[in-house]
Amino acid sequence: MTSTTTTFDDRSPFIQYSHDWRQRGKSVEFDGTTSGTNTPGANATLVFNGTDISVFGTIGSVDYDNMNHHIPPISAYSIDGGGQTIYTAIAFENTTQYNATFFQAAGLAPNVSHTLVITMQNKGSLFLDWIQVESKLDPPAGGSSKNSTTPSPDFDPCEHGGPHCPPSHNPGNSSDHGHDEHSGDSTGEIIAIVLGATSILILLCAIFFFLGKRQRARRLRQRELLDRQTKTETMVSSRGSRSHSYHIGDYPKKLEEGYRGHPQPPQPDTRSWADSWMYALWPRPHSRNKDHDNASTTSFHSGPVFYAQ
Repeated sequence: MTSTTTTFDDRSPFIQYSHDWRQRGKSVEFDGTTSGTNTPGANATLVFNGTDISVFGTIGSVDYDNMNHHIPPISAYSIDGGGQTIYTAIAFENTTQYNATFFQAAGLAPNVSHTLVITMQNKGSLFLDWIQVESKLDPPAGGSSKNSTTPSPDFDPCEHGGPHCPPSHNPGNSSDHGHDEHSGDSTGEIIAIVLGATSILILLCAIFFFLGKRQRARRLRQRELLDRQTKTETMVSSRGSRSHSYHIGDYPKKLEEGYRGHPQPPQPDTRSWADSWMYALWPRPHSRNKDHDNASTTSFHSGPVFYAQ
């Protein structure tokens, strides 16, 4: 039969975990997921049908600068209850190893179901990523594994490097991307920071809007007060100009016009007899206002008349 390759992701339902495993993962890993544990005795079990099997995972870095110190994991692998194969990972400083080969077995009996058991041996950080099985038979019905004649087309095991890959595929030293115990909380922290920054920005915008509105209202009130004061000063100035619009030289003329328009009552004649005699004999110039002359004559003769002896 044609040989097939079956890839089991760490989240495959065919892999059974004890309760001491936690779900982790980064985008550079297979399907963006891993399953990790640091509890001695924690185990994972896979029942498969194939002749060759390989187990891959991630080894965290040892970063003394930021205290992100992962203890290298020690894990044991057994097939069909046989002897255990111990794997001790080697961690590098400031370098995370992706797609590291934890275990390999070949030449298994074909057409027979086998059982792989992975057991954690120490308190290191073991991160299981994916398992690859070479088989001449189809996988058990109902499986969700990925089958192909070559490794899954959407995943290159050497894309991000690893100890089992050629040197040209190794990415070199890089900072640890992290299987920190708190890596799963990074997304929540980012969301909280974004929401907090957005709230602060909205509050600042509201404060600036309120202050600007108050300032515009204050300027409007000052402008209305200034316009009212200017209008009042203009009215007072206009009234003063109308009240003093004639010259002092016009006063006698206006006084004379007032006498003409409103005749005054006759006043008693206080002239002496000599003044009266001289006034009667002395010729008077022609008056421009006959009414005024008559009024003057009437006023003159209203008193006693004296004649010279």
